[in-house]
Amino acid sequence: MILSLGIRSGFIQREFQKRRQVGQFRSRSTRIPCQNPYRMQNSSASSTFKQEWVGGVTTFLTMSYILIVNPAILSTPGTGLTFSGVMTGTVVLSFLMTLFMGLYAKLPFGVAPGMGINAFFTFSLILGHKIPWQIALGMVFWAGVLFVLTSITPVRAALVRAIPDQLRKAAATGIG
Repeated sequence: MILSLGIRSGFIQREFQKRRQVGQFRSRSTRIPCQNPYRMQNSSASSTFKQEWVGGVTTFLTMSYILIVNPAILSTPGTGLTFSGVMTGTVVLSFLMTLFMGLYAKLPFGVAPGMGINAFFTFSLILGHKIPWQIALGMVFWAGVLFVLTSITPVRAALVRAIPDQLRKAAATGIG
């Protein structure tokens, strides 16, 4: 409604003419300019819908094994977790966090559970130490809170400086 009133009155066209004269628009088009949705923040590179689509499908196919393997590991007999419940949680949270990473953080990363950490969680904590899965998840939550607090304070930098340079490089190489 407001847009149609603006076009009828010529206000929008006059505004664009003024901006074009000042040099704010490089295009000779009278279309309403908008930001390129396929350009990452602080990046001079631009892409097309096709490139983004191919990148998204490739990332999904690369990560899709997690949708089966994560529930299979976490629902191992004796853990008390169901395959369908873990699969639903994996799908929903992976989707939401990847969407958050793309739309809010403006970073092209897929987010999903790590296969090494879920094996540790299942076979060491739950099955090895006989910790109920609810308490083990609580431990993971509080470890995450501690990690965030450490990251937003100077403690993280002090811990990193305390590690010898050779060990830091070796750990980075081992992790990948």
